Amino acid sequence: SIVEGAPPGQNAYTFTNQRLMEQVRLLAAESGESQAAIVVWDGSCYGPDDLTAAFASDAQKRGMQVLHVSTLE
Repeated sequence: SIVEGAPPGQNAYTFTNQRLMEQVRLLAAESGESQAAIVVWDGSCYGPDDLTAAFASDAQKRGMQVLHVSTLE
């Protein structure tokens, strides 16, 4: 699994998020489709260790469309 492949000392969730982003890029390039990420959260960043916020930010930096699904509705 992806999580089991995390290098020693690297956060497994951060590693998994990075691998997911790379897979999205490869699949989009292969299929000609656009890239998108779905983020399910309350929309608030809870500091530098907030992995959901980091995922959304990384997706945006990579040029992906970021779709937000609120947990507050």
